[in-house]
Amino acid sequence: MTTSSTDILTDSTSPWKCNSPKQSGETEGQDLLIQTAQAIANAAAVTLQRAQSDASDLTNSAINSPFSGTEKSTRRAWGDMTDPSEVKHGKGTSTRHKKTWMLDEFKQAKGVGYTLEGILGHLASFCVDQAGSRFIQRQIPAASGSVIQKVFDEVAELIGPFMVDVFANYIVQLLLKHGSPEQRLHIAMKMKGHVVSLSTHTYGCRVVQAAAEFLELSVSELLIGELKHDALRCAQDINGNHVIQKCIQHMDHEKIPFIIDALMDSALPMCTHPYGCRVLQKAIESPQESKLQARVVTLALENFAEFSTDAYGNYVIQHVVRHAKTAEIRQKALGMVADRVLEMSKNKFASNVVEVCITDGTPLERKLLIDAVLTPAKKTSGHPQTDILEDQYGNYVVQRMMEYAEKDDLERIRSSMASATSENEFGKHVALRLNELTSVPAVGS
Repeated sequence: MTTSSTDILTDSTSPWKCNSPKQSGETEGQDLLIQTAQAIANAAAVTLQRAQSDASDLTNSAINSPFSGTEKSTRRAWGDMTDPSEVKHGKGTSTRHKKTWMLDEFKQAKGVGYTLEGILGHLASFCVDQAGSRFIQRQIPAASGSVIQKVFDEVAELIGPFMVDVFANYIVQLLLKHGSPEQRLHIAMKMKGHVVSLSTHTYGCRVVQAAAEFLELSVSELLIGELKHDALRCAQDINGNHVIQKCIQHMDHEKIPFIIDALMDSALPMCTHPYGCRVLQKAIESPQESKLQARVVTLALENFAEFSTDAYGNYVIQHVVRHAKTAEIRQKALGMVADRVLEMSKNKFASNVVEVCITDGTPLERKLLIDAVLTPAKKTSGHPQTDILEDQYGNYVVQRMMEYAEKDDLERIRSSMASATSENEFGKHVALRLNELTSVPAVGS
C-alpha cells in the first residue's frame, strides 16, 4: 500500500510526528524543526512512489506479447494494444506507455549526459515517446553487440505492439538492421501470421519493409509468402504499395511469383493507379529483367499518348525513358515524344515526360527534340515557337532545352525565339533565361 506524506506525518510511530496545533511557548527553533521534518517526509514519499512505479513497469514488461496466445489483445500497464490482425488501413487503438520519472528528467536535460546503457530499465517508455525514440535511434547504430542485446532483452516481449506504434516502430526497424540473427528471428516470429495486416498499417508497413530488406532470405520469403492472396490489394494500398516495392527491389523475383503474376494480370490499370504506378516504376528500375518489366514497357509504348497525359501514367513513361534496358526501347520512346513534342509540352503531365527526355538524353537525342520544336511539321499552323514559349507549361520545356543545349543549338534557339517575341509573362521568363544563359558558356562550349 502506498504511504503518503500525510500518513507518515500523522502516524504515531513515525519519527516525523509533530503535535498540532502548536502549543504556546514553542520556540522558533521547534517551528523550523517541524517544517524541516515535513519537507523530508514529502521527499521520502516521492522517492517511494517512484520506486513503486519502476517496479510496476518492470513487472508489466514481462506480460506476454499481445501477438501470442489465443487472446486478440492483452491488457498492459499502458493500455489495450490492438493486435495487427485487427488493424485495418492504419486505423487501430492508439496506445502510449505511461511516462517514467527518468524520461521526464531526460527531457528536462534535453538528453545531455545520457547513454543507451544509462536508460536501461526505462526503454519501454522511451521507445513510445518521440524524443526518447529519437535518442535510441541515434544510439543503436553505434552501439556494441552486447548493448544491443541488453536493449533487445528488455523490449523483446513488447515487439508486437511496438511494430504498430508511431515512434516505437523505428526501434524495431533498427533491431532488424543491427540485431543478431537470433534477434531478427525473434522479431520475425512476432510478425508471423500478421504480415498482411501489418503491410496495410501506417507504421507496421515500415517494419515489413525492413524485414524484406534485412532478414535472411529464407525467413523473409516465408513471411512475404503470407501476401500470396493479397499482393494486388497491397500494391493498390496507400501503405501496402511500399511493401510490394521493397519486395521487388530486394527479393529474387523468382521467389515471389505470386506478386509478379498478380501485377502482370492487372498491369494496364495499375499503370494509371495512384499507388500501383509506383510499384510498376520499381519494376522498371529493377536490374532483374522479368516478364513484369517487359510487360510494363510494352504497355507504356502501346499506350504512350494516354499514359503521358495521365496524372500517374506519365511517371511510368518517364521511367521507361530513364531506365530503358535497350537502345531500341529508348529510341522508340524518344521518337514518340519528338512526333508530338509541341502538343506534349503544353500539357501539365506530358510536359514532364519531355523534360526528362531533355535532362536524361544524349546530345543527339536533345538535338532531335530541339529540331522538332524549331522546325515543326508544315501542317502546323500559326507560330509554334510563340505558342510553346507563351504556354504555362511549355515555357519550362523551352527553358530546359536552353539549359542543356550545346553552343550551336543554343544559338539556333536564340535566333528562332528572336522572331517569336512575346509580351506574355511566360514568354518574358524564357527571354530572361535566354539572356542569362547566353552571357555564360553553354554546355557544349
